[in-house]
Amino acid sequence: MAESIIQKAGGGAASDECTAGKAQVLAGYTAVTKDSGDEPAAGTMASNGSMDASLNCGQSKKIPAGYTPGGTVTANSLASQTGGATAEDKYVLNGKTYWKDGVKRTGGMTVASVASFSVAAYSTSQVLATWKNPSRGPYSGVAICAKTGGYPANINDGRVYTGVGSNSAVNGTSSQIIGGLAAGTTYYFRIWVYCTCSAGDQYSGYLQATCKVTAHGRQAFTASGTFTVPAGVRVINIHCTGGGGGGDTSTVSALSGGGGGYTAYKSGISVMPGQKIDVVVGAGGDAGLSGGTSQADSNSITLVEAHGGNARYYTNYNPPKWMYVQRYGGSGGGAPGDGYSSGREQYEAAGAGGSDGSHGYDSFYVTTPSSAGNHTAGGSMAGGGQKTTTREFGTGTLYSGGGGGGYNGNGGSSIQAPGGAGGGGHGAARGNNWNASDGSAGTGGGGGGCSPGKTNGYAGNGGSGNVIITW
Repeated sequence: MAESIIQKAGGGAASDECTAGKAQVLAGYTAVTKDSGDEPAAGTMASNGSMDASLNCGQSKKIPAGYTPGGTVTANSLASQTGGATAEDKYVLNGKTYWKDGVKRTGGMTVASVASFSVAAYSTSQVLATWKNPSRGPYSGVAICAKTGGYPANINDGRVYTGVGSNSAVNGTSSQIIGGLAAGTTYYFRIWVYCTCSAGDQYSGYLQATCKVTAHGRQAFTASGTFTVPAGVRVINIHCTGGGGGGDTSTVSALSGGGGGYTAYKSGISVMPGQKIDVVVGAGGDAGLSGGTSQADSNSITLVEAHGGNARYYTNYNPPKWMYVQRYGGSGGGAPGDGYSSGREQYEAAGAGGSDGSHGYDSFYVTTPSSAGNHTAGGSMAGGGQKTTTREFGTGTLYSGGGGGGYNGNGGSSIQAPGGAGGGGHGAARGNNWNASDGSAGTGGGGGGCSPGKTNGYAGNGGSGNVIITW
C-alpha cells in the first residue's frame, strides 16, 4: 500500500517578508529578520539604559545610537548659574547690562571726577597743577587742557597733559609741573578723569581753575644787600658790574681816565622760592685807585662776580722820569693829552674813555685848544677794555664807561675829553682848577683823569658798580 504526505495550510513567514534587520533587534534577543535568512538570529542594537542629565546654560547631552527606556534632561535654573556674582550696578559701566542671580541688570557706573583741583605759578614758564584722585570708579589717569582768554571747550581743546601725575593711588593727592607757558599770562585750566577700557576711553565731568604764570622781573642793587627769590621763581639771571677805577692823579702832569668796572653775566641759575642771595656791590675807586668787586653769593658759594676797573698810575725812577703803567677795565680809560707842541702850533688833546667793552682812545693833535679831531681806540697810552659787551642782557642798558683822559694844564686843549657811554667821567681840561668828573654811581664808570693847571687839579673817582637780578 502506497504512503501519502499531507501538507498543512498557513505555514510560517519567510525572512524576505520582514522589515527589521539585526540592528533593530536588541542585543541578547533573537528573531527572524530581513538579513538573517529564514532562521532566527541574535540582534545587534545596543542597550544604552536610562538617558538622564542636568544641564547648565551652554552645556549639551550626547544621545548615542541604540535603545533607551527613556529618561529626563533637566536645565538648571539661570539663578543657580549666575548666583554669587560680585558685580553691582555701580561697578558696571552706565548703560551696559549683565546677569546676576538670574536677573538681567543694567549698570549705572560713571567715571568720577577728581575730588579737587588747583593750579599755582611755578616759574616764568611753568605752573604746578595739583589734584586729588577719585575715591571710586574706574581710573586710568587725568587729562588737563589750558587756554588763554577762556576755558577749554572739550577734552581735546588745548591738551597740555595726559597721565597719572606723581601719585596714582585711589584718593591720593597728585601733582604735575606743566611747562611751555608764557610769562605773566593768565591761563584757564580744566581737568578730566579718563578710563581706558574695551568700550574706548570714558571721561568724567571736569573741574576748572585759573592761574597767572609768574611775570618776568628785575631787581637792581646799587648798594650791597640781600635778594630773596620771589614765589613762583625757579630760575634767575645775574649781571654784575664792578666798581669803576678812579682817574689818575698828579700835581705835575695830565693823566689818563680810570677803567670802567668789569662786567660778568650768568643765565639760567637754578634757585628755590625764598632762597637768600647775598649781594655785594663794588665801591668806586678813589682817584688813583682801583674799583671794588661786585658779586652775588648763595650759601657761601659765589654765583657771579666782576672785578673793579683798574686805575692808571705813574711811578718815578732813577733817573727821574714819569712812567705810565697800563691798567684795564670793562671799558678802557682815555689817554692823557700832553700839551702844546712847540713849532707846530698844535695841541695834544686827551682821548675819550671807551664804552661797551672797548679800549680807551688815544691822545691826538688839534690846531687850537678848543678844537677837536679824530682819535684811535687802543693807543699806547689808553687803557684796555674787556672786548665783550658791557650791556645788561634783556634791557640793553650800557654800563662801565671808561673815564676820559686829562689835559696838561699849561697849554693843553681846553675841551674836556668825554667819558665813555655807560657812566664814564670826563677828564679835566686846561685852566685853573679845571677838574675831572666822577664816574656815575651804580654804573661802574671810571673817573676822569686830572689836569693840574696852574694850581692842583683833581681826578675823578670811579662810580660804584651794580648787581642786577632778573627772572
